[in-house]
Amino acid sequence: MLREPLVQLLFERGRFGEVETVRTSLVFLAYAPQLPFTALDQLLIVAFYARKDTRTPVAIGVVTVVLYLVSALLLIGPFDVVGLALANAIQNSAHGLILLALLERAGTGLLDSAFALWILRVLLASVLLGGVLWFANATLLPAVSSTVALAATLGAMAAASVLVYLVLLEILGVRDGRQVLAVVRARLTRSRTP
Repeated sequence: MLREPLVQLLFERGRFGEVETVRTSLVFLAYAPQLPFTALDQLLIVAFYARKDTRTPVAIGVVTVVLYLVSALLLIGPFDVVGLALANAIQNSAHGLILLALLERAGTGLLDSAFALWILRVLLASVLLGGVLWFANATLLPAVSSTVALAATLGAMAAASVLVYLVLLEILGVRDGRQVLAVVRARLTRSRTP
C-alpha cells in the first residue's frame, strides 16, 4: 500500500523522477505476492534436507526455472520489466507450493483445518490493515511536501501499522502477536540486565 511513497522517499532525486518511481513501484508490487511463499520455501527446503532428501528441492528448482522462462517470455511483452518480476514471483511461489504439496503427500500432516483457519485469519488481518494503510495513504500523504515530512509520516504510519496489525491479530484470535511481543520483551529485559 505504501510502495510509491517508499520508493519516492528512497530513490526519487536527480534523474530518478516520478516516472521511475511509478515503474519501480509496479515492479515491487509484482514481487510482493511471493514473499510468504519464499519464507515458506526456505523452511520446506530444510524439511526435505532433514528427511535426507536433497534431490527433490533441486529437481523442483529446475522445474520452476523452466516455469520462469516460459512465464518471462509470455509476460515481458505485455508488461515489460514488471512481467519479469511477475515471472520471478510465479517461479518462487510455485517452488514453495510444490514442495508443500509433496511434503503433504508424504503424510506430514502440515495442512489441516487449524492451519487453514490460521491462514484465513492472518489474511483477513492483512486485508484490513491494507485498508487502513490505503485510507492513511489517501488522506495523510497528499499533504506532505518535503522529504523530511515524508520520512516522518511514513515512519509514523509504519509504527502505527505494526500496532494495528497486532491488535487485529488479537481480535481475530491469532496469538502469534503475543509471542512476538513476548520475544521482544524478553530481549529488551535481557539487554537491560548486566
